[in-house]
Amino acid sequence: MKKIIKIGTDEFEYKGTISKNYAYNQNYKRLENCYDRPSSAKVKVYNEWFADLFEHSHIIYYGVKSYNAHLIILNAIIELNDKLYYLDIHKSKNEIYELI
Repeated sequence: MKKIIKIGTDEFEYKGTISKNYAYNQNYKRLENCYDRPSSAKVKVYNEWFADLFEHSHIIYYGVKSYNAHLIILNAIIELNDKLYYLDIHKSKNEIYELI
């Protein structure tokens, strides 16, 4: 059975644990570093996701993990309830991993 963790109004599927080393060595690019002229849709998604996370958790790192002309995958390291988590935010799924 899937374990779901809610952050604000967003649901993340808990995928287990990963090392802090892995999480801290990921890319955390700003949207402006990925596109010369990001579309208004990409800017809106980027800003809305991180505004919501800022409101409901303490963000340590955040940014764009992967991108191309059609999609972006966002990632973040957050502190929530005195624990560190790594987030992968895709168009169709949101995943959360506890850092060990």
